[in-house]
Formats: sequence, C-alpha cells, structure tokens
Amino acid sequence: MIGLKEKIIVTDIDGTLAHRDRIPEEVVKSCELLRAKGWTMHVATGRILAAAVPHALTIKALSPAIVYDGARVMGIENGVVFNETKLSGDVLSLALDRLWDMPLMFQLFGDELVYCRPRDVKVAEYFRSIGIPVKEELLSPRVEGEYFRTIVYGPPPEIEKAGRALEKVLEGLATITMAGESFLDILPPGVSKGSALDWYLGSLNHRPQVVVAVGDHLNDCDLLDRADIAVSMEDAPPMLQQKADIILPPASEGGFRKLPEYLLDQGFVRDLMFLRTSSQKGTR
Repeated sequence: MIGLKEKIIVTDIDGTLAHRDRIPEEVVKSCELLRAKGWTMHVATGRILAAAVPHALTIKALSPAIVYDGARVMGIENGVVFNETKLSGDVLSLALDRLWDMPLMFQLFGDELVYCRPRDVKVAEYFRSIGIPVKEELLSPRVEGEYFRTIVYGPPPEIEKAGRALEKVLEGLATITMAGESFLDILPPGVSKGSALDWYLGSLNHRPQVVVAVGDHLNDCDLLDRADIAVSMEDAPPMLQQKADIILPPASEGGFRKLPEYLLDQGFVRDLMFLRTSSQKGTR
C-alpha cells in the first residue's frame, strides 16, 4: 500500500488545469478528492511565480513550484529560490538579432518581472493586468544581464519560422521548445520542466513510489518522460499524446476532473507501474 506523500502529481497549469486563466470548480473538487486520498500536488508551469501562485493555492499545491518552464524551483508561500539557471544576455542577443524584424513579440523574464519592447503593447498590458511588473526597456536586440526565460509570441507560421531560424544559431547554447501553438521558449541549456523535476526528486530523502506528470504541450515532454504515469490532453500535440498513459479531455471541458477515475483505481495504477518497471522506459 502506498503511504501518504508517497504519491505525487506534478501538473502544468495553462491548457491542463486552467482554461482561459480559470480553473473550473469541478477541477478544484477533483484535486480535493485526490488530496484526500493521499496524493500530493505540485505545479510545473512556464509562468513566473507571482502568476502561478493564485492557481497553485486554488488547488492547494505544495512547495516547491516549478516555474519559468523549469528555470526556477521556488517556494509558493515565501518565494524562496531552491534552484535556478539563467541564460546569458550574449546568447539571448544572438536569438533576438535573428528575430528582431519578424512580426513577433518578445517577453524576457527577469526576477519576477518582465522586459519587453515599447511597441509590444499587448505584452505589457497583459502582465500589468495580472499585477506583474513590466519594464518596456528592450530597445535593441543587444541585451545585457541574465534571464530565466524568453517567450517569442506571434502567429503560428511565424513562430515555426522563428524556431527554424534559431535551431542552428543557438545549438548547444540554449534550449528551444514550443510552449503553445503561438509560443516559442528560449531557455538556458538543458533546462526544462523535466530537468527541474529531476532536481526536486533528487533533493528528497527517497523518491516517491508514484510520480504522475500532467501536461498539454511540447514544453511538457521532458516532464512526462520523468514520470511513472504520464498524462496528456486530447488536444495536445501528437508527440505528447504518444508519451501518455492517460489522455484526458481538453482543459476547455475541464478534462482534469477525470483524473481521479484513473488514479483512485488501485488496480489500474498497479498495472501501469508494473508495465513501466518491467519494460524499457518510453515503451508503452
């Protein structure tokens, strides 16, 4: 029998728990049920901590939270930094130089604040609307200092073009990943939600008996790879769905509410764990 706090769920927020920045009541209730049955919940998100905390508190997730798409692991209650990795301005300048004149918007994440260009009005408006400090000081592709995460936002065809443009120029210097149909992430090399989960599990006295990971896009791939039970959504990209042991309805339908139907079936969990331990990881 798996004991209390021996079962953890690490879940993405946007497109997984939340739809249009709101967690449906039925999803909140499903999290309550899982917690009552001994599951401990953590969030793993691209958001900065301040933007993640309201949702983490809604589902009563515990510290630490994986934020900045894995570049930081932080305490929910006090903002203490347990682990972090930064990307140098020199490397980021190489990326921005390639993308500067494309019809895209940029968001550079510092320490609980966002930098953008004065012309990227929608970026500034969004972050200020949720109480995040914004500095419209990005005046050229040449940047100094260090950053945890950079988001490139724009129409999907342009985002695909941007990804191809960065593949070679940043090879070995940064991690490039899609965080949504219109979002491209530039992260420090080797950084992902999965690498952050590795760090967290390595900090424990022993690994929990069951680790469940839930996500909806390509920046969740490494997270699902580290889990004993991988969960995705019906509207996730095929590459992510192929990694999943469980596929839930989309967040727009409150699909996370279905998760207890699987995880509270002890026979189902036991069989999945047996298959995982008796076969090569990644083989379904």
